[in-house]
Amino acid sequence: MATPVDAANTDELELLRATTLGEYEILAELGRGGMATVYAAHDIALDRRVAIKVISPSLGASPALVERFRREARTAASLSHPNIIPIYSVRHADRLLYFVMKHVDGRPLDSILRETGALPLPTVQAILGQVAGAVGYAHRHGVVHRDIKPGNILIDDEGWCVVTDFGIAKVAESEGLTTSGMMVGTPAYMSPEQCLSNDISGASDQYALGVVAYEMLTGRLPFPGTSMMSVSSRSPPRARGRSACAIPRRGAPFRFPARALAFPRRRRSRSVPSRAGVESGLP
Repeated sequence: MATPVDAANTDELELLRATTLGEYEILAELGRGGMATVYAAHDIALDRRVAIKVISPSLGASPALVERFRREARTAASLSHPNIIPIYSVRHADRLLYFVMKHVDGRPLDSILRETGALPLPTVQAILGQVAGAVGYAHRHGVVHRDIKPGNILIDDEGWCVVTDFGIAKVAESEGLTTSGMMVGTPAYMSPEQCLSNDISGASDQYALGVVAYEMLTGRLPFPGTSMMSVSSRSPPRARGRSACAIPRRGAPFRFPARALAFPRRRRSRSVPSRAGVESGLP
Protein backbone atom coordinates (compact mmCIF):
# COMPACT_ATOMS: atom_id res chain seq x y z
CA MET A 1 0.00 0.00 0.00
CA ALA A 2 1.27 3.48 -0.85
CA THR A 3 2.46 5.70 1.98
CA PRO A 4 1.69 9.44 1.64
CA VAL A 5 4.91 11.34 1.12
CA ASP A 6 4.01 13.83 3.88
CA ALA A 7 4.34 10.97 6.40
CA ALA A 8 7.83 10.03 5.20
CA ASN A 9 9.89 13.08 6.12
CA THR A 10 13.32 11.77 5.17
CA ASP A 11 16.39 13.39 3.72
CA GLU A 12 16.15 11.09 0.71
CA LEU A 13 12.59 12.16 -0.03
CA GLU A 14 13.36 15.86 0.27
CA LEU A 15 16.44 15.45 -1.92
CA LEU A 16 14.40 13.56 -4.52
CA ARG A 17 11.76 16.28 -4.54
CA ALA A 18 14.43 18.96 -5.03
CA THR A 19 16.25 16.98 -7.71
CA THR A 20 13.11 16.27 -9.76
CA LEU A 21 11.42 19.65 -9.21
CA GLY A 22 9.58 20.78 -12.34
CA GLU A 23 9.91 17.36 -13.95
CA TYR A 24 8.20 14.93 -11.56
CA GLU A 25 5.77 15.41 -8.69
CA ILE A 26 6.48 12.81 -5.99
CA LEU A 27 3.15 11.37 -4.86
CA ALA A 28 3.70 8.45 -2.48
CA GLU A 29 6.16 5.87 -1.24
CA LEU A 30 5.23 2.51 -2.73
CA GLY A 31 7.76 0.27 -1.04
CA ARG A 32 11.13 0.12 0.67
CA GLY A 33 13.70 -2.68 0.60
CA GLY A 34 17.35 -3.29 1.32
CA MET A 35 18.57 -2.04 -2.04
CA ALA A 36 16.03 0.62 -3.05
CA THR A 37 12.93 2.66 -2.26
CA VAL A 38 10.16 3.06 -4.83
CA TYR A 39 7.99 6.17 -5.14
CA ALA A 40 4.92 6.89 -7.25
CA ALA A 41 5.32 10.12 -9.20
CA HIS A 42 3.58 12.22 -11.83
CA ASP A 43 5.54 12.95 -15.03
CA ILE A 44 4.58 16.58 -15.55
CA ALA A 45 5.63 16.93 -19.20
CA LEU A 46 3.92 13.74 -20.40
CA ASP A 47 1.05 13.83 -17.87
CA ARG A 48 1.45 10.21 -16.83
CA ARG A 49 2.05 8.21 -13.66
CA VAL A 50 5.55 6.72 -13.27
CA ALA A 51 7.51 4.87 -10.59
CA ILE A 52 10.88 6.14 -9.38
CA LYS A 53 13.23 3.63 -7.78
CA VAL A 54 15.92 5.28 -5.67
CA ILE A 55 18.97 3.13 -4.99
CA SER A 56 19.83 2.88 -1.30
CA PRO A 57 22.74 5.09 -0.18
CA SER A 58 24.13 1.98 1.57
CA LEU A 59 25.18 0.73 -1.86
CA GLY A 60 27.43 3.74 -2.21
CA ALA A 61 27.70 6.17 -5.11
CA SER A 62 31.22 5.80 -6.44
CA PRO A 63 31.72 6.72 -10.11
CA ALA A 64 32.36 3.05 -10.88
CA LEU A 65 29.12 1.97 -9.20
CA VAL A 66 27.11 4.67 -10.95
CA GLU A 67 28.50 3.56 -14.30
CA ARG A 68 27.65 -0.08 -13.55
CA PHE A 69 24.08 0.84 -12.71
CA ARG A 70 23.80 2.91 -15.87
CA ARG A 71 25.13 0.03 -17.93
CA GLU A 72 22.75 -2.47 -16.34
CA ALA A 73 19.85 -0.03 -16.70
CA ARG A 74 20.60 0.31 -20.40
CA THR A 75 20.68 -3.47 -20.72
CA ALA A 76 17.40 -3.84 -18.84
CA ALA A 77 15.83 -1.02 -20.87
CA SER A 78 16.72 -2.90 -24.06
CA LEU A 79 14.54 -5.85 -22.96
CA SER A 80 11.32 -5.20 -24.82
CA HIS A 81 8.81 -7.72 -23.50
CA PRO A 82 5.23 -7.22 -22.32
CA ASN A 83 5.98 -8.90 -18.97
CA ILE A 84 9.14 -6.91 -18.19
CA ILE A 85 8.61 -3.50 -16.66
CA PRO A 86 9.91 -0.75 -19.00
CA ILE A 87 12.68 1.54 -17.77
CA TYR A 88 12.36 5.09 -19.11
CA SER A 89 15.61 6.58 -17.80
CA VAL A 90 18.37 6.30 -15.22
CA ARG A 91 19.59 9.43 -13.44
CA HIS A 92 22.38 10.43 -11.07
CA ALA A 93 22.20 13.83 -9.40
CA ASP A 94 22.77 15.33 -5.95
CA ARG A 95 23.92 12.04 -4.39
CA LEU A 96 20.84 10.24 -5.72
CA LEU A 97 20.92 7.35 -8.18
CA TYR A 98 17.47 6.47 -9.47
CA PHE A 99 15.49 4.79 -12.25
CA VAL A 100 12.29 6.13 -13.78
CA MET A 101 10.00 3.28 -14.79
CA LYS A 102 6.49 2.50 -15.87
CA HIS A 103 4.01 2.61 -12.98
CA VAL A 104 1.99 -0.58 -12.56
CA ASP A 105 -1.34 -0.15 -10.82
CA GLY A 106 -1.33 -3.44 -8.98
CA ARG A 107 0.19 -5.46 -6.15
CA PRO A 108 3.35 -7.51 -5.67
CA LEU A 109 2.77 -11.25 -5.58
CA ASP A 110 4.19 -11.57 -2.06
CA SER A 111 1.41 -9.42 -0.60
CA ILE A 112 -1.19 -11.52 -2.44
CA LEU A 113 0.30 -14.75 -1.08
CA ARG A 114 0.36 -13.38 2.47
CA GLU A 115 -3.33 -12.54 2.13
CA THR A 116 -4.63 -15.64 0.34
CA GLY A 117 -2.15 -18.46 0.82
CA ALA A 118 -2.21 -21.07 -1.95
CA LEU A 119 -3.63 -19.85 -5.26
CA PRO A 120 -6.04 -21.65 -7.61
CA LEU A 121 -4.28 -23.73 -10.24
CA PRO A 122 -5.47 -21.61 -13.21
CA THR A 123 -4.07 -18.51 -11.49
CA VAL A 124 -0.73 -20.25 -10.90
CA GLN A 125 -0.64 -21.30 -14.55
CA ALA A 126 -1.28 -17.74 -15.72
CA ILE A 127 1.33 -16.16 -13.44
CA LEU A 128 4.04 -18.74 -14.11
CA GLY A 129 3.45 -18.64 -17.84
CA GLN A 130 3.90 -14.87 -17.97
CA VAL A 131 6.92 -14.77 -15.66
CA ALA A 132 8.61 -17.66 -17.45
CA GLY A 133 8.08 -15.88 -20.75
CA ALA A 134 9.73 -12.72 -19.39
CA VAL A 135 12.68 -14.44 -17.74
CA GLY A 136 13.25 -16.80 -20.66
CA TYR A 137 13.28 -13.81 -23.03
CA ALA A 138 15.87 -12.08 -20.83
CA HIS A 139 18.04 -15.20 -20.81
CA ARG A 140 17.96 -15.38 -24.58
CA HIS A 141 19.31 -11.82 -24.57
CA GLY A 142 22.10 -12.65 -22.13
CA VAL A 143 20.48 -11.24 -18.97
CA VAL A 144 20.12 -13.27 -15.74
CA HIS A 145 17.81 -11.68 -13.17
CA ARG A 146 19.44 -13.08 -9.96
CA ASP A 147 16.59 -12.12 -7.63
CA ILE A 148 13.37 -13.74 -8.83
CA LYS A 149 10.89 -13.67 -5.93
CA PRO A 150 7.22 -12.77 -5.37
CA GLY A 151 8.18 -9.24 -4.33
CA ASN A 152 9.62 -8.62 -7.80
CA ILE A 153 6.50 -9.83 -9.61
CA LEU A 154 3.76 -7.21 -9.92
CA ILE A 155 0.20 -8.16 -10.85
CA ASP A 156 -2.40 -5.65 -11.98
CA ASP A 157 -6.15 -5.79 -11.46
CA GLU A 158 -6.64 -7.77 -14.68
CA GLY A 159 -4.09 -10.45 -13.76
CA TRP A 160 -1.30 -9.13 -15.98
CA CYS A 161 2.20 -9.72 -14.55
CA VAL A 162 5.43 -7.77 -14.93
CA VAL A 163 8.86 -8.66 -13.58
CA THR A 164 10.93 -5.87 -12.02
CA ASP A 165 14.51 -5.23 -10.86
CA PHE A 166 16.56 -6.66 -13.70
CA GLY A 167 20.20 -5.71 -13.15
CA ILE A 168 20.20 -4.40 -9.58
CA ALA A 169 21.37 -7.64 -7.95
CA LYS A 170 24.16 -8.07 -10.50
CA VAL A 171 25.60 -4.64 -9.74
CA ALA A 172 25.36 -5.23 -6.00
CA GLU A 173 27.19 -8.53 -6.36
CA SER A 174 29.90 -6.88 -8.43
CA GLU A 175 30.51 -4.46 -5.57
CA GLY A 176 31.16 -7.36 -3.18
CA LEU A 177 28.28 -6.43 -0.90
CA THR A 178 27.75 -10.03 0.20
CA THR A 179 31.15 -9.93 1.88
CA SER A 180 30.55 -6.51 3.41
CA GLY A 181 27.50 -7.68 5.36
CA MET A 182 24.67 -6.74 3.00
CA MET A 183 22.44 -9.43 1.56
CA VAL A 184 22.21 -9.57 -2.24
CA GLY A 185 19.24 -11.66 -3.27
CA THR A 186 16.62 -13.26 -1.04
CA PRO A 187 17.83 -16.48 0.65
CA ALA A 188 14.50 -18.34 0.56
CA TYR A 189 14.52 -18.11 -3.26
CA MET A 190 18.26 -18.39 -3.91
CA SER A 191 19.80 -21.48 -5.46
CA PRO A 192 22.54 -23.31 -3.56
CA GLU A 193 25.17 -22.17 -6.06
CA GLN A 194 24.12 -18.53 -5.61
CA CYS A 195 24.36 -18.83 -1.82
CA LEU A 196 27.88 -20.20 -2.23
CA SER A 197 28.80 -17.33 -4.61
CA ASN A 198 29.50 -19.76 -7.44
CA ASP A 199 28.95 -18.95 -11.11
CA ILE A 200 25.35 -17.93 -11.71
CA SER A 201 23.43 -18.82 -14.86
CA GLY A 202 19.84 -18.99 -16.00
CA ALA A 203 19.56 -22.19 -13.93
CA SER A 204 19.60 -20.03 -10.80
CA ASP A 205 16.59 -18.04 -12.04
CA GLN A 206 14.87 -21.33 -12.86
CA TYR A 207 15.45 -22.53 -9.29
CA ALA A 208 14.00 -19.31 -7.87
CA LEU A 209 10.95 -19.58 -10.12
CA GLY A 210 10.52 -23.16 -8.92
CA VAL A 211 10.37 -21.89 -5.33
CA VAL A 212 7.79 -19.28 -6.36
CA ALA A 213 5.74 -21.97 -8.14
CA TYR A 214 5.81 -24.25 -5.10
CA GLU A 215 4.78 -21.39 -2.82
CA MET A 216 1.85 -20.44 -5.06
CA LEU A 217 0.66 -24.07 -5.21
CA THR A 218 0.96 -24.84 -1.50
CA GLY A 219 0.93 -21.50 0.33
CA ARG A 220 4.33 -22.19 1.90
CA LEU A 221 7.99 -22.33 1.00
CA PRO A 222 9.47 -25.70 -0.01
CA PHE A 223 12.31 -25.51 2.54
CA PRO A 224 12.42 -24.44 6.19
CA GLY A 225 14.68 -21.58 7.18
CA THR A 226 15.37 -18.33 5.35
CA SER A 227 18.92 -17.52 6.45
CA MET A 228 21.92 -17.84 4.14
CA MET A 229 23.29 -20.64 6.35
CA SER A 230 20.07 -22.66 6.24
CA VAL A 231 19.80 -22.25 2.49
CA SER A 232 23.37 -23.33 1.76
CA SER A 233 22.90 -26.47 3.90
CA ARG A 234 19.68 -27.65 2.21
CA SER A 235 19.32 -31.24 1.15
CA PRO A 236 17.95 -32.20 -2.28
CA PRO A 237 14.14 -32.41 -2.34
CA ARG A 238 12.79 -35.95 -2.08
CA ALA A 239 9.45 -37.67 -2.04
CA ARG A 240 6.69 -36.70 0.41
CA GLY A 241 7.41 -37.72 3.98
CA ARG A 242 11.15 -38.11 3.45
CA SER A 243 12.20 -34.47 3.27
CA ALA A 244 11.16 -31.09 4.59
CA CYS A 245 10.53 -30.08 0.99
CA ALA A 246 8.14 -32.99 0.36
CA ILE A 247 7.46 -32.42 -3.33
CA PRO A 248 4.95 -35.07 -4.47
CA ARG A 249 6.75 -36.86 -7.29
CA ARG A 250 3.55 -38.01 -8.97
CA GLY A 251 1.59 -34.82 -8.56
CA ALA A 252 1.29 -33.42 -12.08
CA PRO A 253 0.99 -29.78 -10.93
CA PHE A 254 4.37 -30.12 -9.21
CA ARG A 255 6.38 -31.32 -12.22
CA PHE A 256 7.83 -27.91 -13.00
CA PRO A 257 8.86 -26.97 -9.43
CA ALA A 258 10.29 -30.47 -8.89
CA ARG A 259 12.52 -30.08 -11.96
CA ALA A 260 13.43 -26.49 -11.15
CA LEU A 261 14.50 -27.36 -7.58
CA ALA A 262 16.79 -30.16 -8.72
CA PHE A 263 20.13 -30.60 -7.02
CA PRO A 264 22.70 -30.15 -8.51
CA ARG A 265 22.07 -27.42 -11.08
CA ARG A 266 23.25 -29.57 -13.99
CA ARG A 267 19.90 -31.33 -13.66
CA ARG A 268 18.09 -28.07 -14.32
CA SER A 269 17.90 -26.31 -17.64
CA ARG A 270 20.36 -23.44 -18.02
CA SER A 271 17.40 -21.20 -18.74
CA VAL A 272 13.76 -21.00 -17.72
CA PRO A 273 11.58 -23.18 -19.96
CA SER A 274 9.20 -21.52 -22.35
CA ARG A 275 5.72 -20.57 -21.22
CA ALA A 276 4.40 -23.73 -22.84
CA GLY A 277 7.10 -25.78 -21.11
CA VAL A 278 6.23 -24.40 -17.70
CA GLU A 279 2.50 -24.84 -18.19
CA SER A 280 3.01 -28.45 -19.33
CA GLY A 281 4.06 -29.13 -15.75
CA LEU A 282 0.87 -27.50 -14.48
CA PRO A 283 -1.93 -29.13 -16.47
